[in-house]
Amino acid sequence: MSTSILQELRSLEAQLTDKQREQRIAEERLRQREAELAEREIDLLQRELNIMIQQGAAAQAAAAAATPTPKKRKGNFKKSRLKLLKKDSQSGGAGGSLAGASGQVSSIISAPSGKKEGRKESRSRASEQAGLRFQLRGA
Repeated sequence: MSTSILQELRSLEAQLTDKQREQRIAEERLRQREAELAEREIDLLQRELNIMIQQGAAAQAAAAAATPTPKKRKGNFKKSRLKLLKKDSQSGGAGGSLAGASGQVSSIISAPSGKKEGRKESRSRASEQAGLRFQLRGA
């Protein structure tokens, strides 16, 4: 009887070691799977972050494109005025119509006043400018 009990104990012990080995193998598989999932999660987070950055950049570009940029102002100067200004500056202010006491040429063209002019005001301003031109030519 003792031999049969010993054999039974050995078989139970073998079964127990087999089950422990299977359990260790299953634990190892679970650890590997967990590591793979963590790696995939990091990869997904990187992709999402890249997409968010790209969308943010696109949104900024769209916002920049949505804000209007004014066209560069181009001077509409008449050649005769430019020639007069050039002559006055070359002569050192002699003739004196545009030159100040320091000999520097003053600016004929001023910035817009910001007020809207009516037709009568714009006509009177045009006649004043024509008078200035006549005076400049005569000097």
